[in-house]
Amino acid sequence: MKRSVIITLTALAVAVLGSIPAQGAPTGISGLAASASGTSVTVTGSVAFGGEDRVEVGTDAVNDNLGGAQTAPLGLDIQSMSISQPNPNSPVLEFVLDLSAMASDGVPEHVAYNWDVEVDGGAAEGGSNYSIKSWRTQVRSTTNANPYAAIYTCQPQPPPQTGYTCSPSSTVTAVYDGPNSQIRLSVPMAGIDAAPGSTIAGWDRIAGHVYVGGTAGTQTLAGLYDEANHGEYTVPTKDVKVGIAPAGGAISYATPATLTGNAFSGTLSAAGPGSYDVGARACFGANCATATTTVTVG
Repeated sequence: MKRSVIITLTALAVAVLGSIPAQGAPTGISGLAASASGTSVTVTGSVAFGGEDRVEVGTDAVNDNLGGAQTAPLGLDIQSMSISQPNPNSPVLEFVLDLSAMASDGVPEHVAYNWDVEVDGGAAEGGSNYSIKSWRTQVRSTTNANPYAAIYTCQPQPPPQTGYTCSPSSTVTAVYDGPNSQIRLSVPMAGIDAAPGSTIAGWDRIAGHVYVGGTAGTQTLAGLYDEANHGEYTVPTKDVKVGIAPAGGAISYATPATLTGNAFSGTLSAAGPGSYDVGARACFGANCATATTTVTVG
């Protein structure tokens, strides 16, 4: 249910910006080699991890915003949400909010986009809670950055009080992309206390996990235009596993390899003398690559 609020519609022109940036190259394995000593097989190689494609964590109905199709072009209608780590070597997550339309790169100052998350279960489970908030313009900010986005750290109020107090802790880079009807936020993992393997889930703080609202201040919701919920996202890890099978057989990649920089090594056991297929599988999230070689044992 959307809350009633009076808004003034303004004719806004569409500006042309650059295309959506690519998510990075595929993962690749090179120099895979295997050597045998008795029935022990050592596997070595190197890996170049590719970035993670956007992981869609939620969707929302079309034109369910306040005012429906008439006001959606102002950037008030949420369509989907995604999170990813585009660069495996940079601890920065990309939060992407897709809208049905966003004329002139968004409505200045009045409309705020809010993304409330709990990391590793939130404060109730020893994790953390955050509100990530952005505006097309923010004249109140000390940086005068346009667009403006910031992370707010949210702490539980002491008993017997309930709820959370949220305070600004750091700013983040925001892109308001009108031609693609998209808002992209580059969120450092350290800014939300996340690490490889951390889980990030939507948090029910004021409205839906993600919501578009009128704003009368940095954390004051003056009116709700649209809201949406999303599922859990797991920050990707760099992972290499190796496996062995008799020649022509299916390899099961179940043995973790040791990763040092881009180099990996692992030890496998052969069932006995013979010819074997040996392989490695490297993944960064769902961006995976496999490579195989052969080895003779005995």
